[in-house]
Amino acid sequence: MRLSGARAKGLEFCAAGAVVLFGLALLLLSMSLRTGTVLRPGPGFLPIGLATLLIVLGLLIARGARRVESVHVSFRIRPLIAVTSAVLAFAVFIDRAGLVPATIATVLIAALGDGEQDYRIMVAVAAGLSLFGVLVFIDALGIPFVPFRMPL
Repeated sequence: MRLSGARAKGLEFCAAGAVVLFGLALLLLSMSLRTGTVLRPGPGFLPIGLATLLIVLGLLIARGARRVESVHVSFRIRPLIAVTSAVLAFAVFIDRAGLVPATIATVLIAALGDGEQDYRIMVAVAAGLSLFGVLVFIDALGIPFVPFRMPL
């Protein structure tokens, strides 16, 4: 379905407003948490940072909505199922198989949402993202993730 004119702008402004409202709600809920510092982040550091980013993103979407002339609106179930399944797979595999298999499964399952992907490239992306995750989260930040866990 194609929307144009005021309806397209209204749809974009509604989306921008939803992002801003979600950011504001997250900001209000996380204001009671300590933020800490960059080197020693507290429990509120990430939620407040994400809330701020959501608010800024929503404002940028609203700014771009002024220039929208038409919007193509469609709902596809396949990407929704693929991304939801990818998040669930990560949650299941992170403890049972380790960070690397969980990351690879997440990327490959999410790629199923788009039937036009070159899966050789997706395997390369999964490998690169796994290496990045190990280097950043395990080596640099010292988060106690296990890269590989062998099942018993």
